[in-house]
Amino acid sequence: MANITLTYWGLTGVKGTVTVDEAVLVDALITAISADEGLDTNYYIISKLDDPSKSSYYYSDSSTTINTIGIVNNTVILCTPNQLGTKADRQLQKLYIAQVKRQAAGDTTKTYYRENNTYDIDNLPTKYSGNSVVNNANAGGLLQGRPWINIASIAFSSGTYHRTVTGTTNANGYFGLDFTPSNDDLTFFDTYASTSEGVYTSLNLTSLPQYTSIMLLGYFLAPTTDTYTFYTSTDDASYMWIGPDAITGFTHTNAIVQNGGLHGVTEQSGTISMIANIYYPFRVMFGNLTGPGTMTVSWQSSTQAKTSNWSGRLFYNSATNGH
Repeated sequence: MANITLTYWGLTGVKGTVTVDEAVLVDALITAISADEGLDTNYYIISKLDDPSKSSYYYSDSSTTINTIGIVNNTVILCTPNQLGTKADRQLQKLYIAQVKRQAAGDTTKTYYRENNTYDIDNLPTKYSGNSVVNNANAGGLLQGRPWINIASIAFSSGTYHRTVTGTTNANGYFGLDFTPSNDDLTFFDTYASTSEGVYTSLNLTSLPQYTSIMLLGYFLAPTTDTYTFYTSTDDASYMWIGPDAITGFTHTNAIVQNGGLHGVTEQSGTISMIANIYYPFRVMFGNLTGPGTMTVSWQSSTQAKTSNWSGRLFYNSATNGH
């Protein structure tokens, strides 16, 4: 089989190209386009521009290859939003597509680049849980600027800001993470006063005291447009969020890296598409029952071998000590 080049009209309105093997599955073509645009694969329905019946809505399965439905070299692909999710899914999908478009792949000269290019869904007057309406306490309705965060106004300082809580010998973990992932108290820093806080230059800890939890907040500056893999290797529980969920609405299930539970040194990972020169908000939570606990956080991309060196990659908002 041979490689073929396809043109696509993306969900962000941008015309792009991808090169794939002519015998790849339909789902693999979606993966290639989504990686090129920096969006989630679940957002896409793709079809031939000149024959909408040849669509992933009908042919997205584990055996259909693109050549069997007439996708050949120089075929033009039309991308349309997937409308099969809940209202919450579709709202987040629209916001994230808008966010990627506003970021313009980091090119500030593009006419569609916007300085306020990261969203906070809790700034909207209405959001959804599944298909149910959730009213936020935002008086005035959909004001100009909502729900976008003005990244350009942030005074970025080097490093990551930490808040640490030390508790007592309580395996239920009111001091932080209770090591049963479904019951972890992810809002504990709103309930318990930090015993220490300040700036770190990396996300790696060699000795976290027992009965202690730590939260690290800041921004990761992506060096290239690529798919990134992030890892946490910890004793005990850890979670990592990147993107809007790191700011508000973070849960166990929407963490990019989910490494909960009471355990010895264990590594888990997750992937996310990123655009060069964009500041992506992140949140890391790490809890240790009996110590000392350790945490190593690493990252890699197609141009960067796996590394735990965070030099030049970590920043935080010095006005808020976090985001």
